Amino acid sequence: MSGRKDVSEPVVGGMSRAAKKRRLEKSKNQGSSSSTSSSSSSSQESAAMKLQSINKFSIFAPPSPDVAIPECSSTSKSKPYTLRDALDAADVTDVDATTRAAMILSLLVQPTTRTDFYDKHWQKRHLHVCRETPMSTKLIYTGKTLEKLLSKHVLDCPTEIVLGRYVELQQQYHNDIGGQAPGEDDNSLTLSSADINAAVISGFGYTLECPQKYVDGVWKLLSCLEFEFGNAMRSSITVSPAGCQAFGPAMNIGDSFFVQLEGSTVIQAYCPTNSTADNEEQEFAWPPPVDYHNVVLDAAELKAKVKPRVNVTLHAGDTLYIPKGWVVECSNAKFTERGVIFQMSTNHHNGVLDLVEVLYPQSMLAVELKGISGTNSATVACQSLPRSYLEFMGVSRSENDKDTRRKEFHSFMSTVMNTVVEKALTMLDPAADQIAKNFLSSRLPIPTTSDEEIRLCNAENNSVFPYSKLRMLRPGIARAVVEDGVIVVYHCMDNSRMLHEASLNPMEFDLDDGPAIEALLDAYPTPVVVMDLHHPSEELEDKVAVAQALFKDSDEKGGSDGEEDDDPF
Repeated sequence: MSGRKDVSEPVVGGMSRAAKKRRLEKSKNQGSSSSTSSSSSSSQESAAMKLQSINKFSIFAPPSPDVAIPECSSTSKSKPYTLRDALDAADVTDVDATTRAAMILSLLVQPTTRTDFYDKHWQKRHLHVCRETPMSTKLIYTGKTLEKLLSKHVLDCPTEIVLGRYVELQQQYHNDIGGQAPGEDDNSLTLSSADINAAVISGFGYTLECPQKYVDGVWKLLSCLEFEFGNAMRSSITVSPAGCQAFGPAMNIGDSFFVQLEGSTVIQAYCPTNSTADNEEQEFAWPPPVDYHNVVLDAAELKAKVKPRVNVTLHAGDTLYIPKGWVVECSNAKFTERGVIFQMSTNHHNGVLDLVEVLYPQSMLAVELKGISGTNSATVACQSLPRSYLEFMGVSRSENDKDTRRKEFHSFMSTVMNTVVEKALTMLDPAADQIAKNFLSSRLPIPTTSDEEIRLCNAENNSVFPYSKLRMLRPGIARAVVEDGVIVVYHCMDNSRMLHEASLNPMEFDLDDGPAIEALLDAYPTPVVVMDLHHPSEELEDKVAVAQALFKDSDEKGGSDGEEDDDPF
């Protein structure tokens, strides 16, 4: 790119020009290989095609096609369309919430299209977007943002801020403030701007762990992206003084976007499938996904056994996407000015194994209560192992195929496991509801416009009538779940900008109210007329009572009382 030097070529669509040239030369050399290598290559291609077909499974495809991005700002035709323009557009009137979220993602990854991003990069490979015209980041950060934040607020360490420096493969934290290490004895430190500036002068960098709490632009951006990814968003801002590396390699516990706000940062990322060892015994021991949140990396071993898949320099306005499960290292050590980088991440506790973790104990309990299919007694599931199982089971007995007891026991356990799996599959929907409830408890509260704020504040003073039109403030911000014989509606309207700082405040309804509740929760962007709701009693009083309860709890946005148009008031 013009006027920029990088430690690697800018990647467009995930591959640099040099990489494309090397791949072309490699393919020519492979064309003249022997028939033996050709056979091996075809088998590898077959396996790759099978994996590709799995990755392209339809339900994991992007939820909607690419959206058109306006060429210029709504305030000035001479300025390009920015993140602020997308977020400032009026909900429903200008653009609906899901389209706005798609536009935000498109702006982050362009010139790569949103469809190509999901198809080629999402949870597969990195994407480095290096632009000739830097992306505007004023929504997130200006030169005075940090100074104002630090001067106005006293921050808790380590929940809101962490100070550190990384020297000679050793991570050091700024523990001497107050004579106590951050988090020691479950007590946090409170740091003033003077404390933080003194630490920076000593060569420490810092990470703001929850900038959305204080910066409205960050809050609005993350909340919008939660509609795109269907999962809670987290963020941080890391400031590294000139010539300093604040933190060492760390496990990327979510799918992350890095946006350079100021200065430059060198980022190296290590992929689990990029080991350079010659045999399995020498490979780096990557932690399983369940341990990503608690892993402590051996940086020396990592650098010795794994080559970085990514080695790029981000300049102001550049974006880098790194999939979940990679190890990421950011450094400002070679630059003469401070570097400020913004990280957004999602898909924390949102994996397939998280769903299995919910399913497994519940299905086991159900099997214990109802027994094994094909048996006459419910006690079979709880019976003890055969008295002589040590005589025919175990690794030392694994090659004794002639022992019929092994075959009988294998057959019995196969029946048990099949029953557990069958029972788990019947419980997928309630398990998905539990994952959805976790999402609602983790997601950010919904930013509202001044006009919407007035309507929500007046909700308790407004009455709902049979001819009232109602719609959801935003899609998916509430969910109805059946628990203990009643319908429980969970929503995120009372959430805090800090993760799990506020507990959910659900509402309970009778099972008969279910159809009316579902119709109201699905009413976006088109409003629904209260009298048209389905209710087993078909009584207008019951329909109005359900709608009034939801409306007063600020999940709903009022529509016009019998007006001709369909626009919500």
